[in-house]
Amino acid sequence: MFLRPMAQISHLLRQIKDEDSETAFRQLFDLQYDRLFRRAVFLLRNDDWAKEVALDVLAEVWNNRKQMTIPDDFDRYSMTMVRNAAVSLWRREQRYADFDAADASESAIDAIDQQIAQEELFLVYDEALANLPARCREVWQLVKEEGLTYAEVAARLEISPKTVDAQLQKAVKHLRAVVGSYLERETSATPHPMRSLILSMLCL
Repeated sequence: MFLRPMAQISHLLRQIKDEDSETAFRQLFDLQYDRLFRRAVFLLRNDDWAKEVALDVLAEVWNNRKQMTIPDDFDRYSMTMVRNAAVSLWRREQRYADFDAADASESAIDAIDQQIAQEELFLVYDEALANLPARCREVWQLVKEEGLTYAEVAARLEISPKTVDAQLQKAVKHLRAVVGSYLERETSATPHPMRSLILSMLCL
């Protein structure tokens, strides 16, 4: 039986929940780990942290399988899980770094302020991305986060390069509006890596 990707994921999740199927979980793991890892790398810029986040998300699916509500859009659902796990890991690592430094100097306070600003911006960006239509979001992630060409995305999704461009334009318009509005309200004048990264991605 051939299932489209979204239907296949839903089928595996149903087997995991209803049948405690380890085979289905291994299939889900093989299908989703790389995508979750790439998403976490984008957010955290750290391969080791990203591996931990991807594994934590998949472990949560298995550990909470009996209480799980099968989502209509697993891509968006798992994005939220990755985001939450990434934020938790970020906060934990920064807390350890603060304890190690034990430094209340003005420069340390400035660094903390920048960490907070960076975290807020990536949450704004991620929420805006989650609110895009599924195909539009998928095109954005493949082009902007994974670095695929229009031709490569068109071949993978079985759409035309012209459609890839149209979907990307739609994503950019939405993200520029949401992220731009946030940046206009942000009072911090000091650039930080996440701001530079997202702004560069919003250029076509």
